[in-house]
Amino acid sequence: MVAGSPCSAYGLNLVGLRRRGFKRDTMRQIKEAYRLIFQSDLNVSQALDRLTERDDLTPEVEHMIAFIRSSERGITT
Repeated sequence: MVAGSPCSAYGLNLVGLRRRGFKRDTMRQIKEAYRLIFQSDLNVSQALDRLTERDDLTPEVEHMIAFIRSSERGITT
């Protein structure tokens, strides 16, 4: 989710994730990845590197990392 003017990342749509049947562990990892990318003092590259150091990533978080890395226009931060 985004908010403000100019827009910036505001949070996750946890209700939508629940409705789509995401498991608690998957939602927890997505939330941790979000916090590391958008709310830590790391830049996006550093946050992604830190995430990929983990060996227990869910496919959803791996997809998120791959999407961000392949983005040609960047992401909102």
